[in-house]
Amino acid sequence: MVEVVKRDMLEDVAIIGGLIGVQFVYAGNSVVLSYLMSMGLKPLTIVIFSTFASFLILCPIAVYFERSRWPKKFSLKLITQLVLIAFGGVTLFQTLFLKGIQLTSPAMATAMPNLAPGLIFVIAWTLGR
Repeated sequence: MVEVVKRDMLEDVAIIGGLIGVQFVYAGNSVVLSYLMSMGLKPLTIVIFSTFASFLILCPIAVYFERSRWPKKFSLKLITQLVLIAFGGVTLFQTLFLKGIQLTSPAMATAMPNLAPGLIFVIAWTLGR
C-alpha cells in the first residue's frame, strides 16, 4: 500500500516538474527569439527557418513510425487541408507570437497563448456550440 502511494506521488511530482520545465523552455525560447529579432532578423525569416528545421527533424521520424497509418493515396482535399492547417495554424501562430515579442516583451508574448482556451470558450459560447 505504501509503495503504491509513493509511486503515485512520484508520478505526480514528475508530471508537475515536466509542466514547469516546459514553461521554462518556452520562456527561454521567447528570450532567445527576442534577441534574434533585436539583431535584425525579421519574424517571417525566423518562422520559415524554424518550420523548415522542424520538418527536417520530424519528417524522417514520422515516416519511420507512422507510414503504415497514412492513406494509400493523397486526395486533393487532403492536401488542401494539410496546407491550410500548416499555414493557418503553426505559421500564423508563430508569426503573431513573434510580432507580439517585437511589440511588447517576451514575458507578455509568452503569457498570451495561455488565454487561447478562454477565448475559444467565449467564441463557442457566442456561436452557441
